[in-house]
Amino acid sequence: MGIKIVTDSTSDFPKALAAELGVTIVPLNVHFGDEVYVDGVTISQEEFLDKLTKSAVMPRSSQPSPGAFKEVYEQLAADGSEIISIHIGEKLSGTIQSARLAAEMLPEAKITIVDTRSATMAEGGLVCLAAEAAKAGKSKEEILDLLNRLIPAAADGNILLVDTLEYLEKNGRIGKAASLLGSILSMKVLIRIDDIIHPVGKERGRAKAVKSLVNYAVSKAGKRPMRLFVAHVDAREEAEQIVDQLKQELNLVGDVIFMEMGPVISTHTGPKTVGVCWLPVE
Repeated sequence: MGIKIVTDSTSDFPKALAAELGVTIVPLNVHFGDEVYVDGVTISQEEFLDKLTKSAVMPRSSQPSPGAFKEVYEQLAADGSEIISIHIGEKLSGTIQSARLAAEMLPEAKITIVDTRSATMAEGGLVCLAAEAAKAGKSKEEILDLLNRLIPAAADGNILLVDTLEYLEKNGRIGKAASLLGSILSMKVLIRIDDIIHPVGKERGRAKAVKSLVNYAVSKAGKRPMRLFVAHVDAREEAEQIVDQLKQELNLVGDVIFMEMGPVISTHTGPKTVGVCWLPVE
């Protein structure tokens, strides 16, 4: 018995950390034409990136079925445990609808579905703090109160640098005009996720964009104690350099959590994306 935390693979939550904190991850699907792969299960990130560079077909993603969630919920609730299921924002994916349908199929189970309004490292950061609270013995009500306070902070406190807007545009996340803007003169674009994709800025060249990312995070976070969550697509070295800069400027508490963006998130952001999320420590 106790509190069980569930999330989906768009949280990019590290598998080793999930095992340590008792987090269950329900994977989404990635499609290359008629080929369907289960995110992180039947296709690894390395295999996905290799396929992405070689395939003429633009990948797309799809949500888990309600049945996939139902199976997980049944297993976790079998001993009377309560479940908090934390997911990608409803306006970004239909994943949370599948989770809600599954919960409705199990009226006796104690399942609460949480919309993070976000994805990747922001969603993953919320999952991490909820799981740490559960492991520390906090009640379900205390964890939900924590999430309710932190979700707006996560939605405001995240920024991503995307190398190209091609993938966001072709997957319907932004308009063609915005995509064209990002392609002009090697512009690198900074975005924030809060229910939808919000433009933050653009710079000519990668180095200037990285500097802007760091400056944005510093200006937003201030000197309050913060936990830092970092995600990337095949850009670990650059992500570490960004963290080194942020460590000099921010009041960071605890370990910095690195996440590798999986196939589903990479489908929408493309290679060489890097993002950070800072969450206040209470």
